[in-house]
Amino acid sequence: MTSVAHNQALDQLKEIHLPEPINLWPIAPGWLLLALITLGGLIAIGWFSYKRIAKNQYRRLAIKQLIMHFNDYKNHQSDRQLVVLVNRLLKTVAIQRYPSERCAGLSGHMWVTFLAHSSVGIKSIDTTVFAVLSVQYQPGVELTVKQRDQLQINALLWLKKHHDIASMEGESV
Repeated sequence: MTSVAHNQALDQLKEIHLPEPINLWPIAPGWLLLALITLGGLIAIGWFSYKRIAKNQYRRLAIKQLIMHFNDYKNHQSDRQLVVLVNRLLKTVAIQRYPSERCAGLSGHMWVTFLAHSSVGIKSIDTTVFAVLSVQYQPGVELTVKQRDQLQINALLWLKKHHDIASMEGESV
């Protein structure tokens, strides 16, 4: 082919037309359905997370108070006052968590038994430590460092992990 033939052949070519770009809208029904399901799932996760956080807020506040009571012990050095404050905190949480007619009037051995029943199955808790709470109104309450530490650890565990005792309805507390 000669250059004249090339020019004639090139002159016969038309300009290249590109296809129109793919439009993103309207979106396909499958993608729309997937977006709605994802949005619904995120809303459900958010709702359940909020309910769980709100449900357990009393635990977080009680744990902060317990830590504050043991930190304040360094100032007042009164074992009796510490035992009274810890007992009052545990009682307040119990009344808030369980029906008040179930635990509000309990004291002494019955109260310690209630604490033991509401912590059944928590392997790391030693409920015998709660016996200290039943002698809070006796004069001259004195705790050893070990008893104080065990009371703090077990009260903290009870606040974190106490559970529903509805399955024990038939038992007397």
